[in-house]
Amino acid sequence: NTYRNFQMEVLCGEENMLTKRMTKNHLLNGRRQVTRSQENHRSHQILSLKCFLHLPSRLYVKKYNL
Repeated sequence: NTYRNFQMEVLCGEENMLTKRMTKNHLLNGRRQVTRSQENHRSHQILSLKCFLHLPSRLYVKKYNL
């Protein structure tokens, strides 16, 4: 009976190690995705800024038919 309990504890320990490893990998992947999305966001901000800076000049051109 005690041997069985010991086996169960060992199995639970192995499971815990597996879940820990899985969660660690999951967190790492999540962090990688976060950095990727932040980079995308930054590039998008730059793009929108370029468009925003470009718009007034276009409106100006339309207004005065230059």
